Amino acid sequence: MNRISEFDQRLVLERLVTLDDGTGGRTESWQAVADVWARLVNLSGSELPFADAMRAELTHEATLRYRGTLVPTMRLTGSGRTLDILAVSNPARNVDWPVCYCREVSPQ
Repeated sequence: MNRISEFDQRLVLERLVTLDDGTGGRTESWQAVADVWARLVNLSGSELPFADAMRAELTHEATLRYRGTLVPTMRLTGSGRTLDILAVSNPARNVDWPVCYCREVSPQ
C-alpha cells in the first residue's frame, strides 16, 4: 500500500537527447520530461576508487506514479542529486506505482 505522504521527494524525470552537430559528431544533453513526486529508499552504499581518490556510490529504490514513458535510459534529478535509472520494475503487477532501481554517484 502506497501512502501519498511517503512521496516526499520532488524530482525531475529527464531523458537523454542526442543531436547531430552538423560536423559528423553528436551532442548529448538531458531534457526534462516531467516533475514527479517520489518515495526514495536507500538500498546500499559503497566507495569506489576513482583516479587518486575514492567516490561514493549509492543505490536507491524510487517509487513513482505510473508514467507510460518510463525507461531505464532516463534519470531523476533534484536537490543536487542525480539518480541514473538502471531498471524499472512492476512488483506485484501494480501498474500504478512502478519502482525504479537507481544509482547515485557522488560528484568527482
